Amino acid sequence: MKRREHLKRFGRDHLWVIVLFLTVPVGFFCVYGFFENAQMMDIIYYCAIDVIGLFLVLVWRLYATWQMYELYGIDPFQIDDYQIPKPRSNQEKEMQQLLQKIKHLNHYEKKHIEEERKEQKLMMYQWVHQIKTPLSVMKLLMEGHVQNQEYVQITGGIRQIEYHLNQILYIYELDAVEHEFQAERVCLYEVCKKSINALKEFFISRQVYPKLCVSKDIQVYSDTKWLEIILYQLLTNAVKYSDAGSSVTLTAAQEGERVELFVKDQGMGMDDADKERIFRLFFVGKNGRKTGESSGIGLYIVKHIADYLGHGITVESEAGKGSTFSVVFENRKSIMDRER
Repeated sequence: MKRREHLKRFGRDHLWVIVLFLTVPVGFFCVYGFFENAQMMDIIYYCAIDVIGLFLVLVWRLYATWQMYELYGIDPFQIDDYQIPKPRSNQEKEMQQLLQKIKHLNHYEKKHIEEERKEQKLMMYQWVHQIKTPLSVMKLLMEGHVQNQEYVQITGGIRQIEYHLNQILYIYELDAVEHEFQAERVCLYEVCKKSINALKEFFISRQVYPKLCVSKDIQVYSDTKWLEIILYQLLTNAVKYSDAGSSVTLTAAQEGERVELFVKDQGMGMDDADKERIFRLFFVGKNGRKTGESSGIGLYIVKHIADYLGHGITVESEAGKGSTFSVVFENRKSIMDRER
């Protein structure tokens, strides 16, 4: 199929040669033969020589430029594949030199962009940690004023700042998920318990109660670090949009190698229009605009990590009746293949 496309492109590029050969020499012989009363066989003979010459020229041109036409079938994003290893003509040699210059320029630009990104990432990490240090001091100072109403407001503000700082770190760490993860057997109960404990103060301040109903025997193949980030985001959202006195329940169902973890809240829920877009970066639904607490980053992070690890992520929700997010762990092979 590709060869046919290359031949069509070659034919279009050399149409002027074909027309020129068939009109000028053939026309000349026909006119000359008409006025000089030449024999028909002589005219046919000279025209045949012209056509054979045209054929040989086209064959040579096709051979000398074929590798250039093969470049059209290469993935445009794989610039390293744009090479003519053994140029057959001056045209291909010039093209190869141009491709080499473009390749070197592209590699230089990529290296420059990567270095700038690393510097930006390092500066962002330093900035976040510099902000976190005084926040930690503020939290320690506030421990002596637990009974004050201001304590609740201030610690809530500190927690919200820490949450958004963590969002920044997670966004910058997403690039690392391809290279810095370890597929292993994970006890789902322990990961859920650790994630709940990490948000213990948040649960208490919002008066939302966690319920962990996951069997200690269930194990899944995942990466503990990235799975904890997924649960951190899902639990934070569940608490954020729940009313005081309600609960957030974690349950799991296993069928063969397939395990499904459910994070269910009794909060605001969402309508279908929002449900279809919640995993988009910076999307803030009706609930987020209403509470002013959504950044539009958390669920994007969840989706990105889950997709790379081969875990499914779905949501069932109804406005006013809460939401249920589910993380699906299929089997060992799906994540082991990605680790390779």
